Amino acid sequence: MGGKDYFYESVFKITDDVFNFSSAIEKRCILVAGLSIECRFAGDALLPVIIPALEHLLVDASEGHPSYKIDIWDSESTQMEFPTSPCGIDEILVRGELEGFISDRFEAAFFTHARMLTVIDHDLKRGVVCLATSLDIPAFELACPLRGILSWILRQNDTAMIHAASVGTPDGCVLIGGNSGAGKSSTALRGLAGGLYYFGDDICAISNRLNSPKVYGIYSSGKTFSSDLKLFPTLKSSVHSHFEEFYEKEVYFFNNQFHAQLPQSGEIKAVVIPHQDALLTIGFQKIPYANALSVMCSSTKNLLPNAGNEMFHILVSILHQVPCYRFNLGNDPSLIADSLALFISSLKPSHR
Repeated sequence: MGGKDYFYESVFKITDDVFNFSSAIEKRCILVAGLSIECRFAGDALLPVIIPALEHLLVDASEGHPSYKIDIWDSESTQMEFPTSPCGIDEILVRGELEGFISDRFEAAFFTHARMLTVIDHDLKRGVVCLATSLDIPAFELACPLRGILSWILRQNDTAMIHAASVGTPDGCVLIGGNSGAGKSSTALRGLAGGLYYFGDDICAISNRLNSPKVYGIYSSGKTFSSDLKLFPTLKSSVHSHFEEFYEKEVYFFNNQFHAQLPQSGEIKAVVIPHQDALLTIGFQKIPYANALSVMCSSTKNLLPNAGNEMFHILVSILHQVPCYRFNLGNDPSLIADSLALFISSLKPSHR
């Protein structure tokens, strides 16, 4: 236990030193699923890495007391030594968790692809995100920044971050599940381009407080392969500029172009699983909720650190209240947005 305590104490001590010696501290406050979270940056090096995908959630930092505080810094620009790893590379699990260093109070993960350490103290409601450098951050981290620490904070507040997309209308929304490559991102982007509300193409959050299934938009971003840019001409002005050799996918930031289509939450009226078969007419076919549960749980547990029982229980409670469908995408993508809007309007309020 002493090893765990020393590790967390050292990370917070180094972080305190970083901010004590920083000549320029930037603060941004975001409202995520009703929770106010203050993000404090040591300098401005990481602002363009973290903020663009969260820009639609920014609120006045002077209003109220934040639920959590996150200190964000990088070793290169602050010239402070990166925290020493408490374990070997073999003890870092597939989603970044540091094996043996997790408890009810503390959580930690190291994302090797971004050289990023994330820790949180739930008792103090304080987190730290430390990167080795602000350069060459993978596209996924730009599109979904802070996903580990935000998922931990949300889980403490009966909300689960989940590997899913979501779009909707004023009548409600659909949660779009599926493994990578299933078509959930392209379906969500078609919906956005077609005028639907957009809650995310890959990650969003869900809750079922008071038996009211809701989805929350976490990121106003999207991703496509460069070769697919031509398929979404109306989204072109939202593409993020970058040095292409460092990125696997093109990243979109939608807040400027589509702010009116980025509500913070919506009522979940159904779960849909896209199915790509050009021989099938576009339409919806009801499926057992167990089918949707299997797909969405497996894809989420492979993506987010420490995603477990809480996510499962919230998702199960929602799937017991809303119907599940296979969404045959057909062979004419231009019909997807209107088909989803019509489908949503035909659904009853969330209950089973």
